[in-house]
Amino acid sequence: MDEFLKSVGEFVIYLAVMTGLLYAIGLKNKKTAYKIFTFYLILIALIQLGSFYVGRGYLSKPNIFYSHFYYLGQFILLTAFFATLLNRKWLYWFLVPILAYAAFGFINDPGSFYRYNTVGMTLTHGLLVVYSVLYLYKSISDNGDFIIVSSGIFLYLLSSTLIFASQNVLTDLGVSREVNDILIKVNLILYLIFLILINIEWIKNYSLLDDIKLFQKLFNNGDNRR
Repeated sequence: MDEFLKSVGEFVIYLAVMTGLLYAIGLKNKKTAYKIFTFYLILIALIQLGSFYVGRGYLSKPNIFYSHFYYLGQFILLTAFFATLLNRKWLYWFLVPILAYAAFGFINDPGSFYRYNTVGMTLTHGLLVVYSVLYLYKSISDNGDFIIVSSGIFLYLLSSTLIFASQNVLTDLGVSREVNDILIKVNLILYLIFLILINIEWIKNYSLLDDIKLFQKLFNNGDNRR
């Protein structure tokens, strides 16, 4: 089972890279929200590649410090993503206390850079879950873009937050490491599902097939006018 999950973990990294590349196709002509989300995908893919190289790849060294780039980078870009979709610029104000909290933590305790910041992850994940709920509610009436992605963000980050919180409680209770390992594996599977939903969004709404169909429609309309 461990070998299977290790293979799944590596597949997730490759899928994350492929997903970022897919969204980068025709990036220049896309809307602002699409571009921001693409930058998010590329950033996460690069972080995962770096984490794999340092931790399980050639160096085999501690890679926990990558988690800070992950949760802070994710929070910054997805805040910009939802601020654009919702047209609510006040969402950017939440960046100030979160980044100030992270900076204070690193300055006050430089060693925290090499430990998981469960409080920071929980806060940022929780806020992003709220953003996704606000957008999904808004989309009920106007059928907006990125509904599949927003649903994936809601499901994955909510589940991930609950898993991190459970790990902390279980650690305090002295529960066996095997239970924590199971939670980590569940989180990995949930992230794989999240990536699949992101790809479904691209195939359904942003793939080259849609561009080809649009071009054919315009071409046919041009012929009909002649």
